[in-house]
Amino acid sequence: MLKCINGCKFQFFLLLILTTSMVIGCSNESIDNALSNGEEQEKEEKKHVEEETTITILHDTHFHGSFGDDEVNLAKYVDFINSIRYEKENVLFVGAGDEISPSLMAGLWNGEHMIEALNASGLDVTTFGNHEFDYGPENLEALVSKSEFQWVSANIIDKQTGDVFAKDQGARRYIIKDIDGVNLGITGLAPKDMGDFTSLGETVEEIDFIEAMKAVVPEMKDAGADIILVLSHLANYDAEELADEVNGIDIIVGDHNSKVNDEPKYINDTIVSFAGDEYDYLGEINIQVTGGKIADWSYTLHTVEEHVGYNQNVQTIIDRYNKELEEQLEVEIGKRTVEFDTRLESIRYKETAVGNFIADTIRDWANADVAIQNGGGLRGNQVWGANESITRKEIQEILPFRSFASKLEVTGELLLEVLDYSVSNEGEGAFLQVSGIEMKYDPSKDAGERIVEIKINGEPLDVNKTYTLATNNFLHTGGDGYSMLLKSKPIIVEEAGPLLSNLIIKAIEEVGVVSTEIEGRIVKVDQ
Repeated sequence: MLKCINGCKFQFFLLLILTTSMVIGCSNESIDNALSNGEEQEKEEKKHVEEETTITILHDTHFHGSFGDDEVNLAKYVDFINSIRYEKENVLFVGAGDEISPSLMAGLWNGEHMIEALNASGLDVTTFGNHEFDYGPENLEALVSKSEFQWVSANIIDKQTGDVFAKDQGARRYIIKDIDGVNLGITGLAPKDMGDFTSLGETVEEIDFIEAMKAVVPEMKDAGADIILVLSHLANYDAEELADEVNGIDIIVGDHNSKVNDEPKYINDTIVSFAGDEYDYLGEINIQVTGGKIADWSYTLHTVEEHVGYNQNVQTIIDRYNKELEEQLEVEIGKRTVEFDTRLESIRYKETAVGNFIADTIRDWANADVAIQNGGGLRGNQVWGANESITRKEIQEILPFRSFASKLEVTGELLLEVLDYSVSNEGEGAFLQVSGIEMKYDPSKDAGERIVEIKINGEPLDVNKTYTLATNNFLHTGGDGYSMLLKSKPIIVEEAGPLLSNLIIKAIEEVGVVSTEIEGRIVKVDQ
């Protein structure tokens, strides 16, 4: 029995020694592997910190539904972008909203012409501006679904889902794009209070841009974003406030007000860049990213007109739509029972039927107390006869400029100053056509005393009262000498309103027959 016990002990110790040796061997191997993995991870982290990646951001769009003209257009713009893509790696072309409208073509195709052209342009990402909603949210959803580029927005929300508008069609609150190892987070913002001047409908909501970004920036960071880029259709002063108020934003590009800065502003560690609108300029921001942070950056403001070359694919689309436009311009949109007299000796001296109709239409759009339209903005210099058809081409000849309807608040005193200045400009473009106003004037009197009698919607003008005034963006920014309007309170300005020619065309299509007559709105006293 003792011998057996000793033998068992020997076998037990032998087994213990063998097992211990195996465990020690395994432990050493595991430790070696762990050390090796740690070293590799440290090497990768060190590599991420030390390696530098350069990213080029080309901005922005804000094309207003227009292809441009024969000299500077989308085809030249895209060719310029492609020339930069050819020279550099990691190039991103981004938009800032107002891609689809307003333009004469937008009035015909509801923005679809721009989606087709932008699909061919190589646009990477864009956001919603106010004019994206000119034809309603359902139309925009259809356009988003046809887009081969990405739409993003942090502050345009579908009330029914609580998520970004047009999510089912492909829009996102933000995206994170891997560019040569750098996670670039991209989101967008529509302008403040745009529900007051565009067609959001019943189910679309605009949320406060500051609160939207305070929510989305941490989400983007948690999702792995190294750099955060905001495609902004905010007014420039709102974009600057955003940079100051919300930490963690690296770059903001785009401006609702079409401001151009030679160099970006640097606010709270945020690059804030404005490059205007349409096809005059292209902004180029080059960022050097080290360890997931911007180590350095540079900027170039390009003048697109100086570029030589046109992208043929885009130009082919432009040419096709221009041809179709010429055909559509000849289409009858309504009739008139009165003359449309735009001769200089009429439109710049006295009340006219066409001036009344246009001023009435602007006033109705704005739901304003009164409206004014400068005679210099009405062209054609001819008489279109009564009891004839009206075509789009005719309206385009009468309203050839890219003027946008606007709405202001003015005091009665300021309105009187405006009208007094108008009648002092007989024969000039500053002479106004009016709506909601009946006045008599004596041009021989001194400045400030020329209006001898005036009523606003049948009531005497009250100099202390506040009135709403509908007009066009040329006048509200001081054009034709109306610098006094710069003292007004803006309500809908800065190209936020519809294109004036589109507004008039739509009004004619809706009414069918224009019969607005001369009513004694502007009467010159007998000398």
